[in-house]
Amino acid sequence: MTVKQPISGTLAVFPSVELSESGFLGAIWVVSVSLAGLSVLALLLLGVLRALRDARAARDRRRVERLREEIRGVLLVDAPLEDLGLRPFAPSERRALIALLLEYFSTLQGDLLTRLKLLIRAWDVEALLATMVRRGGRHDKLRSLAVLSRLDSKSSLKLIREVLNDEDGPVRLAALSALANRRADVPTDLIIETARRVASENVELVSSVFRRMGVDAQAAMEGLVRSDPDVAALGAALGGLAEIGASATTVDLLALSEHPDMSIRKRVAHLAASMSTDAARQAILRLLVDDEAQVREEAARVLGDRKRVDAIEPLAARLGDQVWGVRLAACLSLVQLGPAGRLLIQAAVKEDPSLSAIAEEALIAGAPA
Repeated sequence: MTVKQPISGTLAVFPSVELSESGFLGAIWVVSVSLAGLSVLALLLLGVLRALRDARAARDRRRVERLREEIRGVLLVDAPLEDLGLRPFAPSERRALIALLLEYFSTLQGDLLTRLKLLIRAWDVEALLATMVRRGGRHDKLRSLAVLSRLDSKSSLKLIREVLNDEDGPVRLAALSALANRRADVPTDLIIETARRVASENVELVSSVFRRMGVDAQAAMEGLVRSDPDVAALGAALGGLAEIGASATTVDLLALSEHPDMSIRKRVAHLAASMSTDAARQAILRLLVDDEAQVREEAARVLGDRKRVDAIEPLAARLGDQVWGVRLAACLSLVQLGPAGRLLIQAAVKEDPSLSAIAEEALIAGAPA
């Protein structure tokens, strides 16, 4: 034992163990051997797992190729499906079948596409899809909805509508997208409610769904704007209205041009630039003098994209903007508006030679290829 005197001055006794050098080295050797054994065991286990994974992948590839050949043979043979003695597909083939159907839907046309749909009906694939969208994981649901969006039966349409109530936001959004692909008559209230719930997850995708629905969804988009939604849903609705090329709208563009969120004001610029109403013109003029340079730049750019000749003078005024990006956007748009816009650029350069570099860049960018 070892006797020590701590700072307090009171003697204390501590047990101690003296380890010889050979014992210490022996202990290190035992630990090293143990760690090496564990490492080898881990590598063996990893090798087994990789071999199992590769074997499963190879089996899945063989299953897909076998099923692919079978479907190709059914599609190409010139005989009624009833005479072919189709076998029922196995449960283990269902994911491979869905993957192949998506592949064929993207490549087949005309009679072959019609025959593929007949094969789907003969195989009762809708029953499989119903099981997948109700009980499967997200990946299975999304792929099943992609197939359902290509079918034309009433039962498949009913199934898609059912999925609109799914707890998973991306799945609900995929269901709305499937309805857009089907050009289905979706109630306005249902579109608004679904968009409000899922827009925060993917604004651009919701806008693209609105675009595919086209003018049939305009009332829903306008209703969504008036329903005091969050920024994501409002942005999706405004983006959708702009993308369908709405020539008029019942929403208050002038009020929206003063929305506190900059991203909303930029979307309003796109929408207002596509319309020739007085309210739209007032909104775009307001956005050209917005406090945020990004909004002014966006407004100037879309006016050129939309060939808004009636906005040529307000655009020319932006050539004197304090921000370089806004001046360039205005210059590019004036070039797009033709000879009159180019003359205004030349006049502005004479008054302010510092614009010459921007004007030269805009003229080069606007020159025909």
